[in-house]
Amino acid sequence: MFKRRTREEWSALVAAYGEGTQPAAQFCARHQLHPRTFAWWRSKLRARAVTPPDYAVRLLPVKVTGEPSRGTRHEVMILVAGVEVHVETTADVAYVAALVARIRAS
Repeated sequence: MFKRRTREEWSALVAAYGEGTQPAAQFCARHQLHPRTFAWWRSKLRARAVTPPDYAVRLLPVKVTGEPSRGTRHEVMILVAGVEVHVETTADVAYVAALVARIRAS
């Protein structure tokens, strides 16, 4: 049976594999890893490494034109890492920036 590992453990294993010269199958056998799971984590961590870790959240100003009708909520939709977030136009910008950063980090 294979051991359940954390993201940090997988990251360390993938880094250790990258430093060596042995084939993935041997590395997996030596560390008791399922080859498909190891390949999935390698792919996931490699894709994540493309994005800079200190990626700055940039919010663009939005100009709302026209008068809002009474009782109508006005919101904007932000697409973050495949997650659709609907935010009222009166929301605090610092809160929205923190929310976007948190979603992007998870």
